[in-house]
Amino acid sequence: DELRVAFIEANWLTPRKKREMLITGSEGVISIQFLTQAISLEKADVVIEPIIKWSEPLRIELSHFIESLSSHRKPLVDAIDGTKAVIIAEAILESMRGNKPVEIDFERFGL
Repeated sequence: DELRVAFIEANWLTPRKKREMLITGSEGVISIQFLTQAISLEKADVVIEPIIKWSEPLRIELSHFIESLSSHRKPLVDAIDGTKAVIIAEAILESMRGNKPVEIDFERFGL
């Protein structure tokens, strides 16, 4: 298991509505603009911007869930994923309260 570090910034003070995610790695940066659904991958020598067909995310999520139920298939995001998301959110709150990094041991939760 490798140690992974994440920085999450939430901000309500921007002068205009902005929803974006930046994922930075040793070989490049992925930028996701949630409002426009634009994605770009920046590497040292090239910027890749695939064309994405716009769609309503909540509609896709709910349609997939209904399809999973009716076809008896496992959904892309299951209860374990949801549990992990809650554990991560709780660790974020703990980190904020203590003003220090928090390690997450998923094995402690049987995950």
